[in-house]
This record gives sequence, structure tokens and C-alpha cells, in this order.
Amino acid sequence: MAHGLPSARSRRAQRAHFRLREAADSSDGCRRVLPEAPPGESRVATVTGSLDANVLLRLLLDDVPEQHQLAVSLVTDHGPNAVSDVAMIETIFVLGRAYELTRAEQYEAVMGLLRLPMIEGRSDLFEGAFADYLGHPELSFEDCYLVALAQTERREPLWTFDRKLAQQTDARLVTLDALSA
Repeated sequence: MAHGLPSARSRRAQRAHFRLREAADSSDGCRRVLPEAPPGESRVATVTGSLDANVLLRLLLDDVPEQHQLAVSLVTDHGPNAVSDVAMIETIFVLGRAYELTRAEQYEAVMGLLRLPMIEGRSDLFEGAFADYLGHPELSFEDCYLVALAQTERREPLWTFDRKLAQQTDARLVTLDALSA
């Protein structure tokens, strides 16, 4: 911060935070650009396409108004659309790194997207990954995702050389003793 002015990066984070707050319903954190599926009804029918991280970011941030409107139209009028795990992980990375959102704000934004009826993604997997990510600030989302993926797909343990990951999650450290057991 020079001369008492916030840096361009912190101003960008403040604008992103404002837009996310503006778009969220405070009672449950879900965006109201699109309606949620009625209780007991299927979230989506047949998926018609896929969304990349840039489209997800425009939906969340509204930092490029023209692209935001196009993204909303795409999702509401040309959906449902799938979101790959890779696109969601990239979105989380950008929200944290470029827009400086907290982990809790990243959770609110991403899970809000995954709750939309016109977006098909692996919400249970991301809920599990966020549980470790929010509970262990020294771990990356990518590592937490790998642990959750191993659990979800019943391919445990996740073997790692990362001591922090093994100490703070269900991942197992690769050692001679562990391999001998």
C-alpha cells in the first residue's frame, strides 16, 4: 500500500468480494441468477455442454458485465452444462490467488455454483475437499481434492511424500515401514 492507497490487487479483491456478496442470498449462499431445483426433483436433465473456468468466473464475479450476461444466458437458455473437476479447481485457484478471496468465500462461491440446477458438477466431492481445505490452512486445495477423490472413489489410501498432508488428512506417508506393513 503506497501513500495510503490500497494496491490494485487489494482493490480487485474488494470488488470481487462485493460482487460475490451482491450475487449471494445471505440465507444459504446460493446465487439467485438461476433458480434452484425444487425439492425432490432432479437437478438436471441431459447435459448439453461444458463450462470452462473463465465462464464460471464471469458468472461469479460480474467483473466483465458483457461476458457475465453472456454466461448467464448460456447457463439459463442453453443448459444444463457440465463443469469438470479441472475447471472447478482452476476457478478456486483464481478466486484465491488473483482475487484474494478467503477460503470461506471460495467455498461459498463454488458450492453456490454447484447447487445451481443448470450446472452439473461433483458437489459431494468438492464438499469433502473443502472440509479439509477450510480446516487446514497450510494445505493447498489441490492436495485436499486428491484426498477427497481417493475417499469418494474408494481408492484409499492416498499415498504421498508430503508430511503435512499425511499428518492432517487421511493420506498416508510413503515410508519403508508403511510399505512393509
